[in-house]
Amino acid sequence: MSTCCCRPSPCGTSRLVSGIVPVVTMFMGYPAPPLNASCGGGGGQVIVDPGGTLVTKIIDGDYLINDFNEMRGCVFYVTAPAVLTLPPVAEGMYCRIITIGNNKVFIAPDPADKIILDGKTSLVDGDRIMNVSWPGDWANLTFFNADGWSAITNGWSNAGQ
Repeated sequence: MSTCCCRPSPCGTSRLVSGIVPVVTMFMGYPAPPLNASCGGGGGQVIVDPGGTLVTKIIDGDYLINDFNEMRGCVFYVTAPAVLTLPPVAEGMYCRIITIGNNKVFIAPDPADKIILDGKTSLVDGDRIMNVSWPGDWANLTFFNADGWSAITNGWSNAGQ
């Protein structure tokens, strides 16, 4: 089960729910959009920005990212140990993953894709990366080229396959 909400926006105001989940109450001077019954391929609830883009998703277990829109700037908050599996890389894809709590999180690319970790380590196709299990661990993933992703992190490491 997953729940989604909007991320705080530089042009909107936000408040905290249960101390950890940011919810936009105003967006560009207008009330935040209502909940939507669809959350990409994973089910759950979302709030989308006025352009219809999913901006934040709460993940509480293993999750296959199979909705292309989730890879157009979505922030994934991971609240439990999990493996997040990325779709095959395509130009324009990017996302941010942030852990909530001391949870071990793995990010697995498509078996044909590799990850360049922190600009210096090029992993082999299919190798996963993992965090150091600190609250607030983060990884920014962006399209690098047709062969894979660039991951800039706060100290994630190669976890193999």
